[in-house]
Amino acid sequence: MFRFVIPVQWVMTAEVEVEAATREAAIAKVMGGALPMRPATYLEDSFVVNDDASASDRASLLSSEIQERR
Repeated sequence: MFRFVIPVQWVMTAEVEVEAATREAAIAKVMGGALPMRPATYLEDSFVVNDDASASDRASLLSSEIQERR
């Protein structure tokens, strides 16, 4: 049996409540740092295999995992 490292990604969505003078200022605050979020939920059908990772990245991940097990 072989072990593979498959890069994947998915999307979680949430809402952040923030006080600001304008919507633009609120967005700037949200983009600027960590704020308390309401519970996040999985965005349905967003799970995908990330083919953007290079083959060498995947090989190095697998190689490092094998070395850790020795």
